[in-house]
Amino acid sequence: MVLEKLNQVFKALSDETRLRIVNLLSLDELCVCDIMAVLNISQPKASRHLAYLKYSGLVESRREGLWMHYSLKSDLDKGIRALIDLIVQWRKKYSILQQDILKLNMRIKEKSLGQKC
Repeated sequence: MVLEKLNQVFKALSDETRLRIVNLLSLDELCVCDIMAVLNISQPKASRHLAYLKYSGLVESRREGLWMHYSLKSDLDKGIRALIDLIVQWRKKYSILQQDILKLNMRIKEKSLGQKC
């Protein structure tokens, strides 16, 4: 059972889009519209990848009005948490992960100035 769970986590992290989503969620809870905007993907694609991450036990969600908000699960296993920490460290090496963080910071700034989803 444990090996099956670990296999599912690695499958979830093997996709570039899901890896980029985990990178973003390592910072804070995000609305699906923020993920869509930063990664320049459609709502169905974002939702499909988020559902996969949720099924894998990496992500949890909550509804606020029409929008779903996602975050990394707070009770992740230590080993899985170490994998997430490794992704965070990879930001320094992989420019796409750095660019995603910059886009997210710009998006958050725009939303603080009144821009809606």
